[in-house]
Amino acid sequence: MDSGIVAQMTGAQLLGSASTAMVGRGSDLAEERITTIQTHQPYQFGDFTLYFVPADHVPLPRPIEKWTGKGEITQPVRPPAYLGEWQEGRCYGVVITHPGGSLLIQGSAGVQPGELDRYQADYALLASASLGKQSEYYQQVFYNETAGAVGAHTIIPVHWDNFFVELSEDVKPLPWFLDNLDKSFEAMANRHDGDFIVLKPFQRLTLTPPEYSEPPADTAASPLAH
Repeated sequence: MDSGIVAQMTGAQLLGSASTAMVGRGSDLAEERITTIQTHQPYQFGDFTLYFVPADHVPLPRPIEKWTGKGEITQPVRPPAYLGEWQEGRCYGVVITHPGGSLLIQGSAGVQPGELDRYQADYALLASASLGKQSEYYQQVFYNETAGAVGAHTIIPVHWDNFFVELSEDVKPLPWFLDNLDKSFEAMANRHDGDFIVLKPFQRLTLTPPEYSEPPADTAASPLAH
């Protein structure tokens, strides 16, 4: 929802679906800075290569799904805008590769089975929002089709904080009607044979290739027992 504004503030190129492009146009982002992506195609930025992989949004309570909308954004949306002016659009996982390593960012706890089978990633940044509200079967499929599919040695949960309030160091989890944080984390950590690391806001983690075993001394991460 704020991707166009973030791109304006940072000078970034905005990549995403046709709906994302409409968000960028609503934020007066120049057309040459908007890219409507094709899935499984490489996008090169220096030594980094990005691949957008089809995914789904995690299921939400029916009243919330009806309220937020599941369709496409077909006209520019100029923020601030009413909730009804936004639509979900498309969901993607993003695989980022670099000569020094690779990672998967799964921005919602939903998947399309088989889409990540062709990729490898050292780290998996997996959204946990509402994962704790799903069935054991759903949780197993989510793990198998993300961290399991790419062979990640480390999982870092993301999108678990309460996004209805301003982000701070004293971060709070999502309210109970949207998620059970303990169950969300357990759904990933208990299925994973590698590391499970929870990062607090504004802390930094240096990602390293699998063969590099000594983390930097200033690595700001909290490994959980696993």
